[in-house]
Amino acid sequence: MKNMKKLLALVIAVAMVLAMGVSVFAAEGKTITLKGAKAGHTYTLYQIFTGTVEEDGKTLTNIQWGADANATYKAAYTTAASAAKAIAQQNDARKTAQDLIANSYLGTGTPKAVTADGNVVFDNLAEGYYVIVDSITGTVAEEGDYSSAYIVQLVKDITPDVKGSGATSDKSVIDASNNKAEAAAYSIGDAVPFELSAKTADNVAAYRKYHITFQDKQSAGLDAPTSFTVTALGKTFTVPATGDDPAAQTTENGTKITVTKTTPDSGNTFAIKVEFEPVAVGEAAAAEYLNSECNSKDILVNYTSTLNTNAEIGLPGNTNDSYIKYSNNPESTDGHEEGKTPEDTVKVFTYKTVVDKVDAEGNALENAGFTIYKEVAEETADAVKGSDITFTTGVEHSAINADKYYVAKAMKTVSGNNAQFAFEGLADGTYVLVETKIPDGFNAYKSVEFTISSSVTEEGITELTGTTPFTTSNPGQDGAVKADKKDGSQHALDSGELYAEIENNSGAELPTTGGIGTTIFYIVGAILVVGGGILLISRRRTSSN
Repeated sequence: MKNMKKLLALVIAVAMVLAMGVSVFAAEGKTITLKGAKAGHTYTLYQIFTGTVEEDGKTLTNIQWGADANATYKAAYTTAASAAKAIAQQNDARKTAQDLIANSYLGTGTPKAVTADGNVVFDNLAEGYYVIVDSITGTVAEEGDYSSAYIVQLVKDITPDVKGSGATSDKSVIDASNNKAEAAAYSIGDAVPFELSAKTADNVAAYRKYHITFQDKQSAGLDAPTSFTVTALGKTFTVPATGDDPAAQTTENGTKITVTKTTPDSGNTFAIKVEFEPVAVGEAAAAEYLNSECNSKDILVNYTSTLNTNAEIGLPGNTNDSYIKYSNNPESTDGHEEGKTPEDTVKVFTYKTVVDKVDAEGNALENAGFTIYKEVAEETADAVKGSDITFTTGVEHSAINADKYYVAKAMKTVSGNNAQFAFEGLADGTYVLVETKIPDGFNAYKSVEFTISSSVTEEGITELTGTTPFTTSNPGQDGAVKADKKDGSQHALDSGELYAEIENNSGAELPTTGGIGTTIFYIVGAILVVGGGILLISRRRTSSN
């Protein structure tokens, strides 16, 4: 009997251990591993339903409310099963999550913040339905950043990729060859063309409303633009810098596009906002969400700014910075939650010619005046044909071609102890230097054509050269890199300077062309020769008599 009791006790103990084991195994849950989680984001998991997995391993039955289905959600449906059926009928994981958030159906959830890119793991989970909400923890200036949400069914371990996308942006200055670039060279007074571009997210169709705001900051050397041309979804808008914004336009698919000037961020020059929202078209009612025509589409803002007299010569250049702000949370009902791209900078460079005016002995020479003319295309508004330009009497200006067109960049008169002058705000191109005021007692400097050539990047000036007189072939000159100027100072490539000495000779110079020229001397000589011959013949006749 005693042995039977021991045996029974052993059986009971084994049964209890087995029961405990069954309980332990039953308690072992499933795992959700989010692949490619991004630093600066928080991923929150909400359990809205639990259930029992059928033998097929795919179907959930016995649906019950989950821990994060709040009272508002429960009040909206008679049972958890009916709520789950509504989700199944919708058959849109992203829209389901958006609706649950918009209707405030979710509880506290389980958040996990990410400090480094990688995977996020939620483990020991019961089978059921879960909503995953990806949100940006703080203000993240990372291009393409976004928020997102979606719903998943958990019947086995799953490893979904983090879903969603953000907008991207770019900025270009258009160079003299009409190429988009990060840097370009222009003259003071030139209208400099710029282009801002943005690409919308690839999931804009998941948004109820969506916007992109271009923020732009210009340095003091660039005048603010007077108007903008905006292109979006095949529609073009002209936006004046002051006055009324353009009327909204609607695409055939029911996307209303509104373009407005808006308040720029602190320190910025201007801001242009482009908004998308669904509207009714014809007899069709307005959709709740935007059309897929909005996905991954380019938006362009084109404008010009004039390079003004505050422009930096040489380095550091004249900067133009931009970035965009954009809707980054499809779950937002108004599209106001924003991401921000990093600043993109382009630069405009301009140069100057520095000239020491000297006499034949190299002494500073005052009271001379010069004008630089830039050769331009005929269609330039302020261009003057070479044949229509008037010059100071006595100035040799043959370098000006009568059939070409020019713009007078500036006139400088030499004065002061150094007798030095500079033409600031020049760029690549062909120029003619003409003396327009001749010092008393000196001959005019013959006009000369020269060119300026440069190469620039966002980092700086990589090449700057000029032809005669701004070349190393002239004494004391160096149009490329370094040289000692007459005052003893140096100029380098970064200064944006081209240097030359220009010499005027004193004394009268016999004219060789035009006017009376040397003809009078030939006539007088001929008269003297003839007179001498007559006198000789007269003397011989007198002697013979």
